[in-house]
Amino acid sequence: DICGRGPVAAAQTGRVRHSFRMSAWHGDSPVEILDWLDQALRTGGDGVLCTAAVAALERAADGTFELTCALGGHPPPVLCRADGSVEYFGEYGTLLGTDLTVHNVAVSTALGPDEAVFFYTDGVTDAPPPHQLSQSQLLGLVGEAWADLPDASVLADRVLAEADRTLGLDERTDDIALLVFRRT
Repeated sequence: DICGRGPVAAAQTGRVRHSFRMSAWHGDSPVEILDWLDQALRTGGDGVLCTAAVAALERAADGTFELTCALGGHPPPVLCRADGSVEYFGEYGTLLGTDLTVHNVAVSTALGPDEAVFFYTDGVTDAPPPHQLSQSQLLGLVGEAWADLPDASVLADRVLAEADRTLGLDERTDDIALLVFRRT
């Protein structure tokens, strides 16, 4: 999620996308990918900042799946468990492109059958008062949608509809991106 708009932000989006793909293609870990993204933003010299959630899903020899996630200043995704429970996942890391010392940590968990991960940008929660959704409200909304019908597209549709209800999508100043990954 690039901070800003216009040609400079668009150029940085391209730089970040390319850096991400190259780092992932070389087999880097989620934390190493965030380090590459941070370096790409810093060397651009445009002062554009970025948040990123990088996740890897790997199948073990015994058939289980392990989800590893690192967050560079990005809001934590929500794990949706097969038993209907939901929880935030990951550890906040450093906003990318700053002059701060980068500290990003990878966190791992098993991802079982019929479980999902809900990624989102802060455009979902950030809106002027009284229209914003708190982290606990978002978790509750995701939990309700997941418990009613554990379906990835329904989950995304419900969160987007709630964001639109609280403040029209055309009235928001920040972009919204949602990604739901469900293991079947």
